[in-house]
Amino acid sequence: MDPPSNTEHPFGVNGASSIHILVRPGPDLSHLYVMRDLLSTAVGVTPKSVNDSGMAWTWDLDTPGNDARPQLILGVPHLPGEQKHVEEHGEGIYKVTFRTKDGGRLIEIVTQVGTLW
Repeated sequence: MDPPSNTEHPFGVNGASSIHILVRPGPDLSHLYVMRDLLSTAVGVTPKSVNDSGMAWTWDLDTPGNDARPQLILGVPHLPGEQKHVEEHGEGIYKVTFRTKDGGRLIEIVTQVGTLW
């Protein structure tokens, strides 16, 4: 496409690597399971459990015309920065990471809506 600036990112980004969503666990974890089920329905596949805690899951997402499989990650806050983010901004997208042409990741950028890598 012309000009190349319409389709080429100046930092070499060529797609998403992951999207990390944080939710409040609640007293009985039911809200977390509802969110997992809603995302499973939207994505169309069953998630993989990240660990034995039953409090985090990943989905491998399809990307047309690309062999890379970005991940959708759902979990509860564990690290202090994650907990602070949920307290200040609520539930939702916490972090997005991007693939670059060389396979590396961009530097971390903290924003009002989360963290971009």
